[in-house]
Amino acid sequence: MNSVVFLNGAYIDKTEAKISADDRGFHFADGVYEVTKYYGGKPFRLADHLKRLENSLREVSINYPEFLQLPTVFEELLRRNDLLRGHAAVYLQISRGTHQRVHHFPPGLTPTVYAYAYAFPSFTQALEKGITVITAEDIRWLRCDIKSVSLIPNSMLYNKAVEK
Repeated sequence: MNSVVFLNGAYIDKTEAKISADDRGFHFADGVYEVTKYYGGKPFRLADHLKRLENSLREVSINYPEFLQLPTVFEELLRRNDLLRGHAAVYLQISRGTHQRVHHFPPGLTPTVYAYAYAFPSFTQALEKGITVITAEDIRWLRCDIKSVSLIPNSMLYNKAVEK
């Protein structure tokens, strides 16, 4: 079964989703993201996630007027992907949009909006038995209040933990 995703206002099969190679999210990590978890179809702290997303969009100067429609989009993704029971999450990424590669923020771009829902396992067993962790210097960008799609430092630290 293929999954349904949301791309620029439309619900489409994931195999049909196409994002331009000129998207600024691809070239510059010029975008933000948010992940909202759902338990039995009910969102966990949705208002907090939306507030953080709104702040991130404002801080990077991306105008997304359809922001208030996102809870409906998330619920529809869960419904179309049969994820209203159990544990699920919705990943949302909003980039500044598509433009020829220039470093400044071109005016008047239409943001690229991509979201998908997915199931995730219960973490109850890990919480009961504990997990192994390491500590490492936080080398991420100092503006952690902005959920940038530039996550290579996070990936590098995670990889370091896996190697240990």
